[in-house]
Amino acid sequence: MNQLSNIEILQKLSMKIDKQEILKDLIKQLEKDTGFDNTSNLEIDDLNLLVEKLRTDLGCFLKKTASQNHIKFMNIIYRVDIPQSKLEKIKTDENYFESLAEMVLNRIFQKILTMLIYKSKDNKST
Repeated sequence: MNQLSNIEILQKLSMKIDKQEILKDLIKQLEKDTGFDNTSNLEIDDLNLLVEKLRTDLGCFLKKTASQNHIKFMNIIYRVDIPQSKLEKIKTDENYFESLAEMVLNRIFQKILTMLIYKSKDNKST
């Protein structure tokens, strides 16, 4: 029953969600969790292009961080909450950092959706 209500909430949210706002929230959370400043890309109007640029730039940021400060890199992975098992799956990937960037973006997107769900539940109960 509880899962059904979450699905209903997601369906209602999908009708109300402003993609630009979600993207802004994602970029803010990304900056908070990783230290990656990518606010300059907010000027891009095409959402697909923006997400692709974000993934590419984040991949470069993660690669640079990993090579310059491995402890900081691992702290980012820990803070974003990427499981070790997922890291193991991509460790031989020739596009490791791009794959990792996608994982980071997906995880942060999950956080944003979770916040929206609970915010929606709180608004529904009041």
